[in-house]
Amino acid sequence: MTEALHPEDFEAGPDGRPDFIIKLGLMLPCTVEDVKQAYLAKVRSVHPDLGGSQSDFLELQAAFERATQYANFLAGRRKWLSAQIERYVEQEAALERIRGAGGTVREEHQDWLVREIGEDFAQVLDTVVEVRWNGPRVTDAELAWLVANRPIFAGLRVLDLSGAAVTDAAVQELFVFAALERLSLRGAPVTHHALELLQSLPNLTQIDLRDTRVGGFRLYFVRRNYPDLEILN
Repeated sequence: MTEALHPEDFEAGPDGRPDFIIKLGLMLPCTVEDVKQAYLAKVRSVHPDLGGSQSDFLELQAAFERATQYANFLAGRRKWLSAQIERYVEQEAALERIRGAGGTVREEHQDWLVREIGEDFAQVLDTVVEVRWNGPRVTDAELAWLVANRPIFAGLRVLDLSGAAVTDAAVQELFVFAALERLSLRGAPVTHHALELLQSLPNLTQIDLRDTRVGGFRLYFVRRNYPDLEILN
């Protein structure tokens, strides 16, 4: 039995087809049923019982096994991509809400996905890494919506809420975004109570507290407890 295939086994020839697909006379894309039918059509001419040679038959048999695994791999990949496309549609709808309310977002490609599945499909799997949603129109309701949609923003590294009309309680709920590296609350009417979320953000390197209600006495303790955190005030 042929060993299970891995992505590195799928090296394509000049026309984009692996050698075992060429051996069966198939074009891409192909299904498991296509592989089966191509094999049955060719086996009649190479089977030793029907006048063919043993070596040709064994080569065809090996090509059939590998092509079957290859078709199964592609079917699994298509199913996986289909699920990701559904996620992409949901993500784009969420980002449009932010953009429609005057915010901006930044997404990043995953380099390994570009190599594996190509530029076009990799776009479907873009990760949201930055959201800038500023001004008094951004309230607790918007933060609650962000939290409710946390799977979409799981990779968020930068969140800028400058000037947002948000409360301490709403800001505390942002602890779910554990990947955050920079958070701006500049101009938001928050107090030191909002900073309770810091203990749940291990990757945070900078927080902007300028023009907030966090006093100097409280900032002293924050700096003492989080010496590696850059605090803008």
